[in-house]
Amino acid sequence: MALEAGTKLGHYEVVSSLGAGGMGEVYRAKDTKLGREVAIKLLLDEVSEDADRLARFEREAKVLAGLKHPNIATLYSFEAAGGTRFLVMEVAEGETLEKLLEKGALPIARALEIGSQIGAAIDAAHKAEIVHRDLKPGNVMLTKTGVKVLDFGLAKSIEPEPQAANTQSPTRMQPITGQGSILGTQLYMAPEQLEGKDTDARTDIWALGCVLYEMITGERPFQGDNQASLTTAIMASEPRPLSVVQELAPRRLDWVVSRCLAKDPERRWQSALDVGIELQAVGDDAADAEEPGAHSQTATRTRSPSGLTWGIAFALGVLVAGFAAWNFATDRSVYSPTVRFSFDVPLGANQGIGSGVDGPIAISPDGSRIAYLSTRVAPSGEEGREPVRQIFVRAMAEGEGTLLAGTEGAQDLFFSPNGAWVGFTANGKLQRVPVGGGAPLDIASVGPVYGVAWGPDDLIIFGNGIPSGLVQVSLTGGAPRPLTIPDPGGGQIAHGHPEFLPDGTTVLFAIGTKDGSRIARLSLDTGDWVDLGLSGSEPRYLSPGYIAFTQNGNLRLVSFDLDTLEMGRIQTAEDGIAAGNSAGLEHASFDLSPTGDLVFVQGTMGLERQPAWVDREGHETLIDAPLGLYFDLQISPAGDRLATSRTDAHGIGKVWVMNIDGSGAFPVGEDEIEYNPAWRPDGETLTYTVNGDMFEKRVDEDAVRTEVLLRDNYQMPRSWSPDGESLAFREVSADGSRIWVLPRGGLPEPLTDATYDAASPKFAPQGGWIVYSSDETGQSEVWVRRYPGTERAEQISQGGGSQPVWSSTGDELYYRVRDRMMAVEIETEPELLHDEPIELWSHPYFSQEDHFPNYDVARDGRFLMLAIPEVEETETMTITVVLNWLEELKRLVPTD
Repeated sequence: MALEAGTKLGHYEVVSSLGAGGMGEVYRAKDTKLGREVAIKLLLDEVSEDADRLARFEREAKVLAGLKHPNIATLYSFEAAGGTRFLVMEVAEGETLEKLLEKGALPIARALEIGSQIGAAIDAAHKAEIVHRDLKPGNVMLTKTGVKVLDFGLAKSIEPEPQAANTQSPTRMQPITGQGSILGTQLYMAPEQLEGKDTDARTDIWALGCVLYEMITGERPFQGDNQASLTTAIMASEPRPLSVVQELAPRRLDWVVSRCLAKDPERRWQSALDVGIELQAVGDDAADAEEPGAHSQTATRTRSPSGLTWGIAFALGVLVAGFAAWNFATDRSVYSPTVRFSFDVPLGANQGIGSGVDGPIAISPDGSRIAYLSTRVAPSGEEGREPVRQIFVRAMAEGEGTLLAGTEGAQDLFFSPNGAWVGFTANGKLQRVPVGGGAPLDIASVGPVYGVAWGPDDLIIFGNGIPSGLVQVSLTGGAPRPLTIPDPGGGQIAHGHPEFLPDGTTVLFAIGTKDGSRIARLSLDTGDWVDLGLSGSEPRYLSPGYIAFTQNGNLRLVSFDLDTLEMGRIQTAEDGIAAGNSAGLEHASFDLSPTGDLVFVQGTMGLERQPAWVDREGHETLIDAPLGLYFDLQISPAGDRLATSRTDAHGIGKVWVMNIDGSGAFPVGEDEIEYNPAWRPDGETLTYTVNGDMFEKRVDEDAVRTEVLLRDNYQMPRSWSPDGESLAFREVSADGSRIWVLPRGGLPEPLTDATYDAASPKFAPQGGWIVYSSDETGQSEVWVRRYPGTERAEQISQGGGSQPVWSSTGDELYYRVRDRMMAVEIETEPELLHDEPIELWSHPYFSQEDHFPNYDVARDGRFLMLAIPEVEETETMTITVVLNWLEELKRLVPTD
């Protein structure tokens, strides 16, 4: 039945028709309860009227509703209204692959990109024990964020028994000859489907092979004038080889597709994951084969300025990629020349190279792609929006990078071992995003991260800051597991920058100290680790038998025996790489593929900051204080002084106090790692973190600091109650972070649940209430709760919020949503009341969303912010690529 616009189905209101799908008509509708657009799909009568099939379908729909994947259109629910059964799904907007294929064959790189995302979707479904059984170009939607596979798993779930394709298949296709109607999408059916045999995941792999063949060649693998001849072709004939139909198709790709189309399921690929790995492996051949001009069919790309014209840059990229693809496929023991080229990407206003300790670039393991951070240029007519740093991916053969949507604020880039994913950190989360685009997926909640390595079996290791050292997490689930803990007594500050060795069970990493970084080796089997006695940071293992590492912004190379751990003499390899320092760990803006292809940025890294006053209208006045790497601003109770953390050239944090005008600055602490100052109400004493523990000290006397709290995990003091009797602090562990309150003379009491990550606790000026941020809703929001008290916390922010601060009178709250400063009027007595948040202004002042507010508010209502020196919007960052860098260097590196 056809539904008119305005028709109500329960709380869904039909907006317009979207066409016909595998189960019936599909409509765009509005969910009047949640205020969102959805797609509703009415079930065919033969399904709705068969109780047995309907029950099975409903059970399968429940399974599908729990299947979340960026390349699968989400099924929200299965509902009934007025006797009509229907599905409620995500609206997938875009063009179907079927429509795109009407124009002919796709560029090989584009076909691989789409095929990889389809494979990732059906692999996720197969792991949930769901088989599609109707995979075809018409069920693949190409959206702005990537591929969306539609109608997942429904074909199998509604058939009561396996049966022949010409009886009750759920999907209708257009007649091949224009006469009659064939039930079922026979063009993509595997032989076992046509015979009515049991089907499994390998049936979808056959269909994937058909779709790949059609994308690459522009024709279907099996032809027929009618149902009978098509069935005969599928059962008995072999498709023409890809390399015959499409001369540019690499032979390995021909082999991958032909194995998908093996008649015997036992001789096909046994999992979609296997197909995806092979498609990734032939990516270099695809880049080599792609024709100039074919890029007009690729995803929308953002251009960046360059010293070369784009025509020359593109031609250079194709030549370089062709050389790289040939080189990767040949014996690396045969000398090949080094190829070096550069390209520019825009920084945008206030967008420096970045504060992430792994820098703004990464190279895929096979050297075929580069991921980098750049600023999206706002489209014409889009006003009032600050430039946002996001991830771009560029293939070696292409002159432009592809924007990965949903990666705003990213840093710490790294690739998965198969190159199919780009990992990054943003907003307190370790995340991953498909290299071809799609929705980012969370891996774990994290604080400041000191390097990340993605190893075999989806094991991820990262430096988790002070004092937790290295931590491992798995994509398959489970709690984070600590691997190492720095030894403060031995001068160690942090462990970071892990690198898996080829055996997958040994990890190189860097030890940060006050005197610089050293490289160590960890055994995952035993948990033991040993200092290799090598001064440097960010180790990278290169095959066969070398370690590259950084020293003071210079890249070094040394031969390394995996069995004996013996090293040769150190060789200077590349000078002047952009570098910085954090917690004694040097971090440089470079990356290396295991086979020795280098990508790096020259210049400086880490932006200095300057305190500035900002009024409620957003007008800024800089304070005459020296530039520096400032953190953790707090105005004294009297309003006459400022406490802050400041990192020196060696990445060592110190607590400083200065007058409110920036004069008279002096360090408070001793020769230790110090952060997070919090004023006591007397305005004379600071509580702060020393190597992960809490101490305090009077700032105007030559006093000895005294211990406040010593615990195994890292504590960050934030706020004293107005009467000076209670201290609110944040504690960070491998399991996340939570807020505690320490009464004077008592034991710490937890304020928040360990299930969620919480930060930035702050007592109200009049006492009795604490504001903080927590991600218990799935994103960071601002909450207020009574203290002491048992009442449930009240959510203040809407749509995200972090870093809350009270006004001096306690009648207003401020918080940040990225660059936006928000304000909320609030009453706490006799009961808690608050207005809707309003935006005061937006500007990219320095921020650590998962840490503490890097701002404070004065008595007169002005905001004390950390300003970043502006750069011109046209300023660029130059990325240099050196293919076969190791080939030239290893001839110069002594092996004894």
